[in-house]
This record gives sequence, C-alpha cells and structure tokens, in this order.
Amino acid sequence: CDFLDLTIRRLRVVVAIGLLLWKKFLFHIPEGCPRISISTRFHPTSRRAGRCAMKTTSKQIRLGIALFVTLTGVGVSRGVGPEPVIVIRVPHGEDPTPWAVREKDQAIARVKKILGVSGRAGLQCDAKIVLLAEDNTPFLNGQIIGRPVWHVAISKWKLQLKSAPPGVEDSYARTFDIFLDAEEGHLLKIVSRWPEGVPRIAPEPGPASYTYQMRQSGNEKYHGFLEEDPSTNFLDALDAILQGGRNPLIVEQIVGQYVTWSRMGRAPKPVWAITLRDTQPLWHSAYPGASVSARNHLRHIVDAKTGKWVCAGATPQPVTLEGKPTEVQEGQARPDDGAKAQETDEQP
Repeated sequence: CDFLDLTIRRLRVVVAIGLLLWKKFLFHIPEGCPRISISTRFHPTSRRAGRCAMKTTSKQIRLGIALFVTLTGVGVSRGVGPEPVIVIRVPHGEDPTPWAVREKDQAIARVKKILGVSGRAGLQCDAKIVLLAEDNTPFLNGQIIGRPVWHVAISKWKLQLKSAPPGVEDSYARTFDIFLDAEEGHLLKIVSRWPEGVPRIAPEPGPASYTYQMRQSGNEKYHGFLEEDPSTNFLDALDAILQGGRNPLIVEQIVGQYVTWSRMGRAPKPVWAITLRDTQPLWHSAYPGASVSARNHLRHIVDAKTGKWVCAGATPQPVTLEGKPTEVQEGQARPDDGAKAQETDEQP
C-alpha cells in the first residue's frame, strides 16, 4: 500500500459520506446486501457488497460508480470503521492466516515476553497493525518499510532493573513503541518516546549514513533479525548496561534492537543493540573541542545469549545539513572516540 496524501484521502471520505447522506433513496441498498462502510482496509467482500448495492436503476448505477471511484483511495469493507491515521491494505485479505502473529492479544503477549514482563500486571498496552513509512535501521531498513507490522504501545512504564541501588527508580514514566513483524513474528525495534517538555537533541541519521558510519567504525554490521526469542530479555540487557557503568534509568530515550551483529570480520552473534540518548554528555572525550551533540548518545552491545555487556560506541553521529557526521574535524571527537575503548575482555 502506498502512503498517499492523507488530506486527499480525508477529503474523499468526506465526499463519500456526503453522497451517502444526500438523498438517501438515490443509493438504496437492497434488502439482504452487506452494509458498506468507509475503511482504510480493502477486503474481497467489498466487491460483492458493491455489486449487490448497484443492482438498481441506471441512475443509481451511475451514482454507485461515482461513489466507488470516490472511495478507490480508501477502500470499502463490511462493518469496519475508518482508521484516522494509519493507511494499510492487509495483503492476505480478511484472514491473515499465514502471519506468525495474527491477533492483537498474541502480539502483546509476545512483546511482553521479549521485554521480560510477561507476569507483570497493570501495564497499559495497546496494539494495531501499521505500515512504517520510514525507518533508519542500518543494513536492515528494507526489511521494515512497507511490511505489515504490529505496533505495540506500552504507556506510563517505569523501568525496574535488578542491579539498581535501593531507592533508585526510573526518572520517567515512559511510553514505549515496540514494532513486531506480523508475517514472521520477530522483533524489529523498541523505542521510548522523548519525554514531554524536554528539549530534543539532534536526531539519529538516516539508514544510508548510519550504515556508512558503522562500516567505518570497526567494520560493524547488522546481518539480520532473529526468529527465536533472545535468551536475555530486554530488561536484563538494560541491567547489563547498568552493571557496565551506564544508567539507563536517567536517560531521556532508549532505542533497542535484537539482531545478529559482527565487528572486525568476526562471526555474527545475536546481540541487543541498545542506544541511550540524553541531553547531557554520556561519556568524556580527550578532545577539548568535542561538543555535547557528539557525546549525548551511546550505543551498547549486549550478548543476547550470555547477557554480558560487550562494548559501547558513539556511532552513529547525527548528520549536519551538509550530510556529514558531526564532530569529525581535526582535533575534535571522532564518531567512536572514548566509549568504544571500554570493551570487555570478551572480544566480539
């Protein structure tokens, strides 16, 4: 499904509703025909409803054709209301049987298991099918855009980590957006929303720059998403970062992905790649000219099998208007200066 201009789509919806309400008798649906309602999904039953509804006079047929053309951009279906923002056509029709994750409750349960909160009650969760228009995942961007994805939102969640000192709690009641591939069932991305009222920092670069910077930084690569669940859940991976000396409970944003990863030509391994993003510097540089924007983010690698922290680096750097990574000039911070030197004895 192509993402068309939402304003045009909404205009079509308004016109369609007007045609339905205007002189109702001109578009009478015979007894026994399915109801027609405006929707952002297209289903095969729509055609049967349309044919049944237009078995009337020639004048009704002309009006029916006009209505069908008006609705072409949004689709028609039986008993399904309009989605206000997300535009999607379900590729498998009404019954997505081939999908690994078919139901809303199934998506939420799977996400909770991956996060490590399966038995926790009281979490505010919701889920819906979406198509993502953009994503900056390096190397794997093409496996996310344009595919049916479960978007699971968890609201007002304060993280609790095992290694946190007594009395230390999450600085924010966070809202997490978790994306799950509907067809294959694997995790795509976990993103906490930026807190309201906090000034935003420079965004991460797009997928091309992200990929380029990783290749230049120790020949890093994301090889793919994993079908099997991680042995180390998301909360335990965050706890490993806390044990490694960085506190996820104080940063403004957390971005995580479960992927196969390699560096320096070594064999790929399943890891959690978790970026902490903050308004304050997260590491110190030996270069006096290193700006805050070069040091306010840190991407950690945690072995998803052993649960051990592997390394951390400041790649990727945000991109300037000229399309170049920031702070790479002579005498200033390089993209991976400082933090990457904190690797454990266990080399990736």
